[in-house]
Amino acid sequence: PLIIVGLVTAAIGDLGGGAGKMLLVTVIIAYLDTVLVALGGFGVGKTFFLHAMAARLIERGCGVLVIGAYSFLDIARKSYLNQEEEGLQELIDTDVLMLDDLGSEPLMRNITIEQLFSLINERQRRNLATVISTNLTEEELRERYTERIMSRLTDRTQCEFIPMVGRDIRTGRR
Repeated sequence: PLIIVGLVTAAIGDLGGGAGKMLLVTVIIAYLDTVLVALGGFGVGKTFFLHAMAARLIERGCGVLVIGAYSFLDIARKSYLNQEEEGLQELIDTDVLMLDDLGSEPLMRNITIEQLFSLINERQRRNLATVISTNLTEEELRERYTERIMSRLTDRTQCEFIPMVGRDIRTGRR
């Protein structure tokens, strides 16, 4: 299935929704119980991919939560500083968590990396699906979020990286 994903992914930026639907079906069937990380430049369809997947999963009765990286940081900060566990617990408990634009949020000392590790670790331990989109490369993710988090994300038994390429659908540039 990963070969199919690799072939279809490049078409998203060029073909739009039709290609996205084909990729979505392939990904859902093949990888629902793992972490998916969609990597790619600006405007290649990563957020579209997350929202299309979320809509399909919701249609099928699956609990899905789509959250941006800034909103995650806000929840993590409140959880850490105010001992408010319910927001973070909702992220941990949802059937499918989609974290959009990881890497765009500021790094807050003792919060961002620690809470992200806790979230990813606990969701993997429970075999709950997590989908992450980012403009960062694997190496940039490693530098920003440490080897500890990347160890979880590069465990090929539980995580797949999906490179998304194409032209920026907003500007038409590659």
